Amino acid sequence: MATIMLYRYISRIDIYLSIYIEKSLQFKLALYESDNYYADIANSYCIIANIHNRQGRYNEALTICNRSLQILLSIFNTDSHPQIAASYATLGAIYYNCSKYDKSVSMYKRSLKILLAITYGNHPDVVELYDLIGTVYRKQNRYDDSLSMHQKSLKIQLSLFGNNHIIISKTFDEMGLIYFDQGKDDDALFIHEKSLQIKLSTLHPNHIDLTISYCNMANTYCYQSKYTEALVLYEKSLKIRLSALDYNDIKIAGSYSGIAMIYKYQGKYNEALSMYDKSLKIMLSVCGYNHIDISNVYNGIGCIYEILGEYDKALSKYEKSLKIKLSILDVNNLVIAGIYNNIAGLYDTFGIYEEALCRFQKSLKIQLSLLDSKNTWLCKQSFKFH
Repeated sequence: MATIMLYRYISRIDIYLSIYIEKSLQFKLALYESDNYYADIANSYCIIANIHNRQGRYNEALTICNRSLQILLSIFNTDSHPQIAASYATLGAIYYNCSKYDKSVSMYKRSLKILLAITYGNHPDVVELYDLIGTVYRKQNRYDDSLSMHQKSLKIQLSLFGNNHIIISKTFDEMGLIYFDQGKDDDALFIHEKSLQIKLSTLHPNHIDLTISYCNMANTYCYQSKYTEALVLYEKSLKIRLSALDYNDIKIAGSYSGIAMIYKYQGKYNEALSMYDKSLKIMLSVCGYNHIDISNVYNGIGCIYEILGEYDKALSKYEKSLKIKLSILDVNNLVIAGIYNNIAGLYDTFGIYEEALCRFQKSLKIQLSLLDSKNTWLCKQSFKFH
């Protein structure tokens, strides 16, 4: 019960903690006057940066985290300190959420270098950084490098914790996603099942971490057109999240979106729109109007309106989705190419051929820049986008 209550109020805690920490920081700055080079002040900045990051305010998070880092570098006169490593890791997380993956890897590697020197490699924080770098590499389609990082992490985990620890399941989660992106669906399901079995053996049957495995497996089943199996898992995930989290939680919105996607593939368009509307309502209340997950929901709604022949509504949703993605993502991103494709198709339907051609050419340019030798990643990402 205590765990459930904690999850229910975690988003509110962020709000209250932000207020408290900012007031505490103001007090410290006033107390120390112009001498701001104290570790507790840097720590306050870092906490605030993490809160901004979780709330999707990435520019504010970067500014504040860099301020914290500069203070720490001035205090210690070296970049080989655990707090400095933590600041680099925080910057890596913020850049990751901004889809600035090269900068994210750079920050994570700086953090890893410090920790390897301090801990000689056999430490949980090193494990986490290997996994984080592996996750970024997956986003960059560097699958072999990504697997290598996770395998390094797994080797340390097995030596520290044995083969049935919850941390190991999280590494399996990431490895399953790599196999999925590579089109190795059976391998993905196998590794997600291993992750799920560890969680079921170590956690309460309604623990929130189980929903990650359920959703990962559901995504794979959906790609295989096994919609009944996928829907069962999405609904399991939603049931747990509704019992454990505050209703206005982004994870609940994610479950609604997953169910909406299944309904769309099953031709249940009204039910799909209803699920997307629930998801969008939560996301707007939590994330504001300029968040990547909101753009994905707009795109999903646009797809359904297009299927239903309501082309003006579809175009409006696609344009909203594109505007958000262009403000957040690198321009050479496949999801942006996908929206250009969707918009081009509508203009083609309208008979506005110049606009259609312009969007198709933008989409093609991005796709060609991302095309790999096997085309697997491109096809898989197209599925995930729609």
